[in-house]
Amino acid sequence: MTFKLPLLATKEARSDDSPSVLALFGVQHPEFLTPLKRNSIAALRNIFALENGPGHVQIVLESRQPRNSSSICNTTIFQAFWFSSTDYEAWWQSASVSSFWNSLKEDAGVWREIMRISPRRFMHATGSTKKQGLALVPELAEVEYANIAPQQKYWGIYRERISDHESDDFESAFISQAQRKEMEEKEVKTIPDKKTVVLQGPPSSTDTSIDQIRLGRVVLPHGIDNMLYVWEFQDYSQMTEQEKEIWDKHINGFVRGWMNSLDKERSKHGVLSFRNTALTQIDDGLTSTSPESQITSQFVFYLDLAAFEYSGKSTRDHFKARMAFEKHHKDSGALGMGKGRTQLSVEVGILRKSDFEAEYIGCLDGTGLMGYKELIDAA
Repeated sequence: MTFKLPLLATKEARSDDSPSVLALFGVQHPEFLTPLKRNSIAALRNIFALENGPGHVQIVLESRQPRNSSSICNTTIFQAFWFSSTDYEAWWQSASVSSFWNSLKEDAGVWREIMRISPRRFMHATGSTKKQGLALVPELAEVEYANIAPQQKYWGIYRERISDHESDDFESAFISQAQRKEMEEKEVKTIPDKKTVVLQGPPSSTDTSIDQIRLGRVVLPHGIDNMLYVWEFQDYSQMTEQEKEIWDKHINGFVRGWMNSLDKERSKHGVLSFRNTALTQIDDGLTSTSPESQITSQFVFYLDLAAFEYSGKSTRDHFKARMAFEKHHKDSGALGMGKGRTQLSVEVGILRKSDFEAEYIGCLDGTGLMGYKELIDAA
């Protein structure tokens, strides 16, 4: 597969390095949408269509295994992009948007996570013929894979492709307890001198408190310095039969193992929040959502880029997935020279403390970064 690596351009239009905005808005609901949840989703659709609204909106569904159809285990997420942070602020402060947001009840099950992404602290890479993610909105400078220096072609070369890497180490003040313990057991020579934190695991489908809602508003006015946002996208819809057979036999097991570990063993990976989603369509009557299982993506927040890098290098399934992918997609492989139709994209944004804000209204315990309010308030 030939990868193009578009990077945010710092052209005349972006000479001040002003940020773009990526906003995630979620509505938590049972498997089948209730009238109240339909109203919340319809209201979000309407305010996105207002003046200064997002340049692009994509809808995805996060689904955890419910005990029954009435369990609140699904979240319809609007992934909304603004090229101009000025437009976002004008939209957010408008009377219509403020009125909707301020009117949400204490049990609304609605949340938002807002990221202001600096072009100097962002990278997007793709093997897709179609732009995805934040690449849909800003101008991009496209770099052909063949023109990239050999030393910058290895898997996980994100740091060196981010403009500010020479002037910033992108380190947060924190390391997860599990990562520190593993480093000590492996006798890693240089263990970061950071504050150790215990990271939470995901809600369990067997937990009797899975539907426990925290009433009212939990507001995070900022994040932690150098928190890392990662978005990964997979489109398997154009797969050939041969390609599907190869992925099922040689690649998918390792990919599933890697993703499952990221979600279930968050402290091991320095993960604050993990969401596995599928592109979705909402029917005309707003009664149900229909996920497209062949077009998936993951939204992940890490403590920092170092946690992400250590996680990728030290996890067997990630290493095995990388090796299997490269074996079959290299020019001499069965899926090389354009035979592979799988389309993959990734983007990362390194957030300064003031680049992030979030609010959770009547949401389930464990939603997003809600459980880290004390840590974030003290950061």
